[in-house]
Amino acid sequence: MIGKMLVLALGGACGAAARYAAVQLVGRLAGGGFPWGTLAVNVGGCFLMGLAAAAMARTQWPERAALLIAPGFLGGFTTFSAFSLEALGYAQTGAWGHAAAYVLASNALGLGAAAAGFALGRWAWSP
Repeated sequence: MIGKMLVLALGGACGAAARYAAVQLVGRLAGGGFPWGTLAVNVGGCFLMGLAAAAMARTQWPERAALLIAPGFLGGFTTFSAFSLEALGYAQTGAWGHAAAYVLASNALGLGAAAAGFALGRWAWSP
């Protein structure tokens, strides 16, 4: 269990570093005014997560390699990719209602939670 967690943590750390570098690079290239870097990371991460999932479904990957790549590196690169793969899983099995509910709830609750956290933080750390 400890070995798997270390592999996962290594992948996550590398993914987070790659995310930071990619956001900075795309931001510099595209200019300000819109979070192009984050958008590129989210979309690119989703593409890579789909590619990895297809590869893992077709071939036998060692468990630690799968942990390193999918939840590790790509999870650290963007959690949006894990969310997208989960929603796709519902859609692929014909559970369209679950897929739609998951997408809507994740976005609505995520925005609401961010707003609530921001409001609490402003209140807690106000002068």
